[in-house]
Amino acid sequence: MGKSQDPAARSRTVALVLVVLLVGVLVAVRVFSDGEAQAPVATPAGDEPGAGTASPGRPVVRPVEPDPTPVPEETLAGLRFEDVTDRVGLTGSGPDGPEPTAADMDAGAAVADIDDDGDLDLLLTSSGRASGLHRNDDGVFTDITDESGLPSLVGVTVAAFADVDADGHLDLFLGGPGTEFGRLLLGDASGRFRDGPRAWRVTAPGTGKRAIRGVDFGDVDRDGDLDLVVTDWNLGSFVAVEAARGDASDRFTGQCQYAATVRRLHAAGALQVTGATRAFRNDGDRFTDATQAWGLADLGIERPFTPQLVDLDDDGWLDLAVAGDSCSSRLYRNERGTGFVDVTRRAGVGTDENGMGSVVRDLDGDGRPDWLVTSIAYPTADGTCPPVGLFAGCSGNRVYLNRGRMRFEESTDELGLRDTGWGWGAVAADFANDGRLQVAVTNGRIGKADPDPTSQAEVYYAAFVDDPTSFRVRSDDGPYAEAAAQVGIDDDRVSHALVAFDHDRDGRLDLLVAHAGEPPTLYRNTTPPRRWIGIRLRDPSTPGNVAGLGSRVEVTSTDGATTTQWLHTSGSYEAQHPAELHVGLGEAGVARIRVWWPGEQTPQVVTEPQADRMITVTRAR
Repeated sequence: MGKSQDPAARSRTVALVLVVLLVGVLVAVRVFSDGEAQAPVATPAGDEPGAGTASPGRPVVRPVEPDPTPVPEETLAGLRFEDVTDRVGLTGSGPDGPEPTAADMDAGAAVADIDDDGDLDLLLTSSGRASGLHRNDDGVFTDITDESGLPSLVGVTVAAFADVDADGHLDLFLGGPGTEFGRLLLGDASGRFRDGPRAWRVTAPGTGKRAIRGVDFGDVDRDGDLDLVVTDWNLGSFVAVEAARGDASDRFTGQCQYAATVRRLHAAGALQVTGATRAFRNDGDRFTDATQAWGLADLGIERPFTPQLVDLDDDGWLDLAVAGDSCSSRLYRNERGTGFVDVTRRAGVGTDENGMGSVVRDLDGDGRPDWLVTSIAYPTADGTCPPVGLFAGCSGNRVYLNRGRMRFEESTDELGLRDTGWGWGAVAADFANDGRLQVAVTNGRIGKADPDPTSQAEVYYAAFVDDPTSFRVRSDDGPYAEAAAQVGIDDDRVSHALVAFDHDRDGRLDLLVAHAGEPPTLYRNTTPPRRWIGIRLRDPSTPGNVAGLGSRVEVTSTDGATTTQWLHTSGSYEAQHPAELHVGLGEAGVARIRVWWPGEQTPQVVTEPQADRMITVTRAR
């Protein structure tokens, strides 16, 4: 038998164990779900009660003014836009609509060809008297909300079209806040929408704290039909933490620590959170809740905004990138259709504080999909974030460049894209048709235009009241620079959804900006013409995904340049893009197009298609 331990030694052992456990708990606060320590981000200097008012020892910190240097004309490449909102019929004809559910957060737009006539139609939400479904006829919009059989759109924040029942007609998902989870309407041959059978309904436990603000469709399990991911900006998780711990605002140094505590308490069973973030598997004749089975249950305790289903590691399976508020942006790898694994930390992403909008595009021209997440930028002279409140960030957007094998490199400053204000929706597209991407971001938050100069909180929020829509351009190898005013984009209202689409089919991408509680602004692209090609895909062999969502398309021009894009309709913020691709060619033609259909390792090749038009590539069998 071994020797028994004396009482003093036992006491020292117990004390040591307790210290180790305490250190483990403190470390856990800073750990994400995949077990790796959180990367540092700018955090408030303090969040103690009363921190919003400056004291003699704590002067009000104001943001650094942006660089006023204009962009050289050769970099602008002739880019110009004009406001044609009134001319095209998007100002609305009815009475002013009610205020959106959260005036500083909601204004959605979904763009799709609902009547298959080649023109792109538009559905607007939380946009005052312009809210509704607008049919596009040769570049002019007509409100067809009533004749389409749509219900009231009051309270709807986000919408998305997809043919979920494989009948050849687009269906429509509508999401909103409160206890109503969402509504799926089936489209028919007459152009009307109606509630479908109970099997198609999407439901979740009801709470009054939810706010559905993100939706995406994609074939997650590659069975030939479109599955659905819906994200809930779940305020309830943070309310629950306060209920569990009391008012926690004086116990945390920043929102990332707060968010980690939510996850830790939930994992330990000390925090019960009901969120409405859900993944639904399309089983051909119904939707089945697959949230738990696909490993996405923990996402429901976060505050996710914008989901995107895109193949980020080139293995033929759609991964899930989610831009999330309060340090909750996540990246999930698709495990060959069986579910998702959170790889956020090991992938090198998720360091943004207030992720809201999302863009997946090849930003550096290496043929791999990169990830831009919009957030809140409040640049200060010394780089610190003033003590405004627990959930007010400063460190701005993030650009994660894809280095292959699901590894990313944060390159925000190198590309000049950190500060676009209070960023919401975003797009990266070739508006000049010169082979280079430009980046646009919507901005704004409701606040006092004339703040109390002694109130740090009022000064902070006032910086975003007249925050203009950002439009960034770049030379071939330099950082992006602000050029909105130079190209004719002068919007400074509270704006959210942002969609780039060719509304008049003149070969130049136009820009739609959705405003909270007001009609949108449509900027028509009047840049001098250059060559281009538009691409739609058609897969008759897969009626559940006839548009070929999830495909990778590579366009090589006659001057040797290659552009790679991924066909999806998600991204921006509370927005849906059309299921088509646009490639600027400069002065060149098209040598070939290669299409990797979902799950295929060998591309279909189209040689020497005609440029300066929209073409349809039909899957060869």
